[in-house]
Amino acid sequence: RLYVVCCINRLPWVLIRHEGTDSDSPAAEIEAVVARHLCDTPKICGVICASTTSAMAAVSAIEDAGLFVGKDVDVFSKEAIPFLKRFRKPILTVHEDVETAGNFLAKAVMQRITDPTKPPMQGLETPNF
Repeated sequence: RLYVVCCINRLPWVLIRHEGTDSDSPAAEIEAVVARHLCDTPKICGVICASTTSAMAAVSAIEDAGLFVGKDVDVFSKEAIPFLKRFRKPILTVHEDVETAGNFLAKAVMQRITDPTKPPMQGLETPNF
């Protein structure tokens, strides 16, 4: 998903979900969407990204608009490896534990195979900030 956050004086936050564009979209498309939102809605204070690539595309659009990440517009993303802070230190990140997710997925698949009558397993990982 790609969310753009609008606010006045940083609060309250209003999430705008951009339909049709998500973290699997090409980086150029994500960059164009963020650039369009920055142009149409100058009170944007943040972009919430679901991948490293989408965060980098958002940063590109923000900087092309003459704005600064962490000062004018915040960027938040999850990431499996610590890369984004090396790219731009002000990016807000949360670690995505791929091992935990993979282990849970394997257990859920095995349960589905061994006992298809059981309800699907559900899990929620709580991020550490």
